[in-house]
Amino acid sequence: MRQNKLLLTLVFALCIPAVVLVAFNGAPAQANVTAQATATVQATAVPPAAVQSFAAIVSPGSDRVLFLVLNLQPDGQAELVADTLDDNPPVTQEGVWKENDSTVTLTLTSQDGRALASPVTLVFARNADRLDATEYETATYGDRGLFFTLRDRVDEKISSTPRAYVTLDLAAGFPLDPFFVSVNGGGELDASALSDTCHGYIHSNPTVVVNWTGAADMVRAFTYSDADPVLIVQTPTGEFLCADDANALALDSQLEIAKPAQGRYRVWIGSAEPNQLLPTVLVLTARPDVKLSNFQLGDLVKRPPVPEENSALPASTQTNTVTDAIARFTGEVGGPLGAIPLTKQVSSAGTVAAFDMDFDAARCNGYIMGTPDYVFEISTAPTEFTAHFSSEQDATLIVVGPNGGVYCNDDSEQGVNQNPAVTVTKPETGRYAVFVGRIEQDTPVTGTLTISTDPNAAPAALPPSN
Repeated sequence: MRQNKLLLTLVFALCIPAVVLVAFNGAPAQANVTAQATATVQATAVPPAAVQSFAAIVSPGSDRVLFLVLNLQPDGQAELVADTLDDNPPVTQEGVWKENDSTVTLTLTSQDGRALASPVTLVFARNADRLDATEYETATYGDRGLFFTLRDRVDEKISSTPRAYVTLDLAAGFPLDPFFVSVNGGGELDASALSDTCHGYIHSNPTVVVNWTGAADMVRAFTYSDADPVLIVQTPTGEFLCADDANALALDSQLEIAKPAQGRYRVWIGSAEPNQLLPTVLVLTARPDVKLSNFQLGDLVKRPPVPEENSALPASTQTNTVTDAIARFTGEVGGPLGAIPLTKQVSSAGTVAAFDMDFDAARCNGYIMGTPDYVFEISTAPTEFTAHFSSEQDATLIVVGPNGGVYCNDDSEQGVNQNPAVTVTKPETGRYAVFVGRIEQDTPVTGTLTISTDPNAAPAALPPSN
């Protein structure tokens, strides 16, 4: 992506909706002049004490575009710089300016130090921080209008735009690391208005605003997409950090901030060309091992796709697969449960989606068999019992009581142990059915099922894989 040679303001593209790049042909000696009715501020302007720098974008024709910078010096000198954003150098025209009753008259007399064949005059109406041309050369600047905006309003306009498409409150050590959010990148405003190190086109509003608290050694932000997005971050101090292609093989962008300061970070996802819409995932992480080169969404969510309907059976019939399990069971019944734990080796290749079943308050997970993996009996009710399953694979557990009550568990300790455990307090006497579920459908889950009255009973440790 080519870097623009001039620092432009964010509001350029608000003047001309669509432009195409070509070369600037210079100022013609003969001028076509147009007059436009423009409302003006009534107050008489006071001559400024410092240079005023304005910028504009114009499209003189269907195949031409110019980026313009107008500098008005306090001593009455003026210069108008035109850049075609190609290999040709910018063209600078010099002259003088004066203001009377909010009417600014610009007279250009030379170009790059050489006198013009005849002076060129442009007349503007001052409207707050804008100059709206009422008389100008249509052959050079086009007939769509010519409007200049103060360049030093860029940071002010950004700071006054609190809205973002997504706002995040993140603190150092945030548990969902990496954190990622799906966004649309691209826009119509030239990002070089923010910094001469920025490229691409962005929307006026930030894509994401991050309110950061706490201390971290590093925070990394990168895009994950099938496109060519650019990444721009404004730090709490107002500095703009910009990134384009991460390397010769990666069109995604990546930024790293060492010891990020607390405060608000504005993030823009841009596009290489104007008015593009780029579906993109923005990834934020404080983990040194997570980076663009090794990030894969498939590593974070591994379960297979879940159909909207598990089968043609009514929901009540699917639920009966579990609640009526004891009545349908014809195998050997274990127990009765006492001080010595009951154990059984189980291999489950279930295909019935427990998460599709309605058990009122219970929320179950995994794919289970159509019949229980184990049934045991309680003849003397203990204070409580725990059923747990130890395996090298992520599994789930469902326990069904004598009266059809359902108890479920996925991970015995969320984020620490993926082996499941279900504890039932004040259990009734009678028979209990246990289903072992699997998360991955491509392989059976195998392990040891244990039923124990020990209050400290727990499955073997199975830490999360990531």
